[in-house]
Amino acid sequence: FTQGGIRKRYSGGFRDDAFHGEGELVVELDSLRLLQGQPHVIVRYHGEFLCGEPIATSDPHLRRVTWAARDAVARWFPLVEGGEDHGLQDSGQQPTDFAAVFYS
Repeated sequence: FTQGGIRKRYSGGFRDDAFHGEGELVVELDSLRLLQGQPHVIVRYHGEFLCGEPIATSDPHLRRVTWAARDAVARWFPLVEGGEDHGLQDSGQQPTDFAAVFYS
Protein backbone atom coordinates (compact mmCIF):
# COMPACT_ATOMS: atom_id res chain seq x y z
CA PHE A 1 0.00 0.00 0.00
CA THR A 2 1.03 3.63 -0.37
CA GLN A 3 0.87 6.22 2.43
CA GLY A 4 2.04 9.78 1.83
CA GLY A 5 3.79 8.73 -1.38
CA ILE A 6 5.81 6.04 0.45
CA ARG A 7 5.24 2.39 -0.51
CA LYS A 8 4.90 0.08 2.48
CA ARG A 9 4.25 -3.64 2.96
CA TYR A 10 2.41 -5.23 5.88
CA SER A 11 2.29 -8.88 6.74
CA GLY A 12 0.39 -10.04 9.78
CA GLY A 13 -3.03 -10.17 11.34
CA PHE A 14 -6.06 -7.97 10.66
CA ARG A 15 -9.18 -7.07 12.59
CA ASP A 16 -11.96 -4.85 11.22
CA ASP A 17 -9.78 -4.05 8.15
CA ALA A 18 -6.96 -2.73 10.35
CA PHE A 19 -3.56 -4.11 11.40
CA HIS A 20 -4.00 -6.22 14.52
CA GLY A 21 -1.90 -8.78 16.37
CA GLU A 22 1.61 -9.92 15.51
CA GLY A 23 2.87 -8.35 12.28
CA GLU A 24 5.58 -6.55 10.37
CA LEU A 25 5.40 -3.19 8.58
CA VAL A 26 8.25 -2.40 6.18
CA VAL A 27 9.01 0.52 3.83
CA GLU A 28 9.59 -0.92 0.33
CA LEU A 29 13.15 -0.58 -1.01
CA ASP A 30 12.13 1.68 -3.90
CA SER A 31 10.74 4.20 -1.36
CA LEU A 32 13.77 4.32 0.93
CA ARG A 33 15.47 6.96 -1.24
CA LEU A 34 12.53 9.31 -0.55
CA LEU A 35 13.32 9.10 3.15
CA GLN A 36 16.99 10.07 2.95
CA GLY A 37 17.87 12.83 5.38
CA GLN A 38 15.07 11.78 7.75
CA PRO A 39 16.82 9.58 10.35
CA HIS A 40 13.82 9.71 12.71
CA VAL A 41 11.62 7.70 10.31
CA ILE A 42 10.93 4.08 11.24
CA VAL A 43 11.46 1.93 8.12
CA ARG A 44 10.77 -1.48 9.71
CA TYR A 45 8.59 -2.46 12.63
CA HIS A 46 8.01 -6.02 13.80
CA GLY A 47 5.79 -6.49 16.81
CA GLU A 48 2.29 -6.20 18.17
CA PHE A 49 -0.36 -4.04 16.47
CA LEU A 50 -3.47 -3.08 18.43
CA CYS A 51 -6.29 -1.11 16.90
CA GLY A 52 -10.01 -0.79 16.65
CA GLU A 53 -10.49 -0.66 20.39
CA PRO A 54 -12.12 2.48 21.86
CA ILE A 55 -9.66 2.93 24.71
CA ALA A 56 -9.31 6.73 24.85
CA THR A 57 -12.91 7.73 24.16
CA SER A 58 -14.16 6.58 27.55
CA ASP A 59 -11.36 8.13 29.62
CA PRO A 60 -12.89 10.99 31.67
CA HIS A 61 -9.45 12.63 32.13
CA LEU A 62 -9.18 13.31 28.40
CA ARG A 63 -12.23 15.57 28.62
CA ARG A 64 -10.21 17.96 30.83
CA VAL A 65 -7.28 18.39 28.43
CA THR A 66 -6.09 22.01 28.29
CA TRP A 67 -5.86 24.02 25.07
CA ALA A 68 -2.07 24.07 25.44
CA ALA A 69 -2.03 20.27 25.51
CA ARG A 70 -4.33 20.12 22.46
CA ASP A 71 -1.99 22.48 20.60
CA ALA A 72 0.96 20.26 21.51
CA VAL A 73 -0.86 17.18 20.21
CA ALA A 74 -1.68 18.99 16.95
CA ARG A 75 1.95 20.08 16.62
CA TRP A 76 3.62 16.75 17.39
CA PHE A 77 0.95 14.39 15.98
CA PRO A 78 -0.58 16.14 12.95
CA LEU A 79 -3.04 14.49 10.59
CA VAL A 80 -2.32 14.06 6.89
CA GLU A 81 -4.90 16.02 4.91
CA GLY A 82 -6.40 15.29 1.49
CA GLY A 83 -6.19 12.48 -1.02
CA GLU A 84 -6.02 8.83 -0.07
CA ASP A 85 -4.36 9.67 3.25
CA HIS A 86 -7.18 11.82 4.62
CA GLY A 87 -7.46 11.38 8.36
CA LEU A 88 -4.23 9.43 8.85
CA GLN A 89 -1.63 10.51 11.36
CA ASP A 90 1.55 11.99 9.91
CA SER A 91 4.94 11.49 11.54
CA GLY A 92 4.96 15.03 12.90
CA GLN A 93 7.77 17.47 13.49
CA GLN A 94 11.25 15.97 13.62
CA PRO A 95 12.49 15.73 17.22
CA THR A 96 15.55 17.72 18.23
CA ASP A 97 18.79 15.75 17.81
CA PHE A 98 20.53 16.85 21.00
CA ALA A 99 23.70 14.89 20.16
CA ALA A 100 24.06 16.74 16.84
CA VAL A 101 23.51 20.07 18.61
CA PHE A 102 26.04 19.21 21.32
CA TYR A 103 28.76 18.04 18.92
CA SER A 104 28.35 20.74 16.28
